[in-house]
Amino acid sequence: MECAQFFQVGHEHVIKRVLFCRHGEGAHNSCHPESSKRNSHLFDPGLTQQGKAEARAIFGVQPPGRPDFIPDIAFVSPLMRTLETATEAMATRSDQHKCAILASDQFREHNNCNPCNQRHSIGIQHHEQFPDVERRLMSRGQRQGVSMPMSI
Repeated sequence: MECAQFFQVGHEHVIKRVLFCRHGEGAHNSCHPESSKRNSHLFDPGLTQQGKAEARAIFGVQPPGRPDFIPDIAFVSPLMRTLETATEAMATRSDQHKCAILASDQFREHNNCNPCNQRHSIGIQHHEQFPDVERRLMSRGQRQGVSMPMSI
């Protein structure tokens, strides 16, 4: 099937493209230097340098980058690593395209209570570090995941 069938001018057929991106490597994903254990004990960790490079590559010209994808809006979890991923990705677009970035607790995982999946309370650091992120759908307090039974 050819793409031209979906993009005919004058018709009411509208095709929306959706690009799902997982956050770049977070400090909790990297292994502790003295063991092979992950750092899931870190509270709301940010991206590693590798994670920032991965975020910048989302709209990069080198595969698997998608410079052809021009978003109207970006929905993002309010965890530090996801906020950093979205803002890094948009800031490094070669065409300078900007879109609204909307953060909400509805867009984050709630499957466990590991400290790495908890977020900081919304405060001045969020406003200073992420001035382009719309936070109106976020509660101001610290948000925790939902406790799930662990299997052994």
